Amino acid sequence: MKLSLSLLLLTAIALCGPMTTSASQAPAEGLLDLREIAAWLPGNFDNDPQRAFLQGMKRGADAPPRMHLQIKADSAASTPSDRSFEISARNGSEHDAVALQARWQLRVDPADQRVSMQTIAADGRSCTVRWARQVDSFVGVAAPGCERAAFGVPGTLRLGSDELWIDDAAAVVPNKLYRAARFDCFVALRLRNGKAQAITGLSTHDRGGTIDIQSEDTPPRKLRLLLRRGLWPSNSGNNFVQLMSLYVYEDDPENPLANGWATPESGRVGFGVGDELPGGQSLSARCTRQSSTG
Repeated sequence: MKLSLSLLLLTAIALCGPMTTSASQAPAEGLLDLREIAAWLPGNFDNDPQRAFLQGMKRGADAPPRMHLQIKADSAASTPSDRSFEISARNGSEHDAVALQARWQLRVDPADQRVSMQTIAADGRSCTVRWARQVDSFVGVAAPGCERAAFGVPGTLRLGSDELWIDDAAAVVPNKLYRAARFDCFVALRLRNGKAQAITGLSTHDRGGTIDIQSEDTPPRKLRLLLRRGLWPSNSGNNFVQLMSLYVYEDDPENPLANGWATPESGRVGFGVGDELPGGQSLSARCTRQSSTG
């Protein structure tokens, strides 16, 4: 999986495909495009919500491999007209090792006032990606000359305010990476001796982020908290809705011990009442948004 995912990430840093042409625009338009792209790029992105949706729709075989992408603005190497970003990609979740690193350098091309992005891989290979505005998003296509052997399969980048797609022509569906927000969480659970244990200071993101928890029991119980913001699957087609969902699992990764949901706009989600577990509760959990970046 590491090889195939690395090739997919190379699509994101240097895409192969025909270069689309467009008319020149005014210098002010080019700077506006650069500012918006530079504002939308930084953050942590994850495709767990897409994978969960496809699995819920009984299309798990179409889902791309799990990917977690971090894009950090390099302010020291940036100016208002030249923006630089550091890229780190993981083969899996945020807990896995970094599999690929690159640098993206953006500027307005003086020839036509379009945003041009130089993508530089860790081994020094580079390619130029040209961005063009399309309604409320931007599309990035690589210039001719990016060889398949060096830069992976053909594809197109699609950037919106809350997501980044890698539209791979060889894949069944685009790889949809969603911007993550950071949440602080707590979990309270009933120990075997009847006492309540409250676990605080937990932190994760809302695009499939997980936290492993261990109880004070002997032997300890091992639980996993999962936080996911995304489209709820509906095989009838009548119940598609964006939800913030919180799950706690123990032995069975398919069936949670408990779960709760809320609207994504609420900024908080949970189940149960308090950390003292009144009324004979066995488990409660809460997560609250702390930052719009994961």
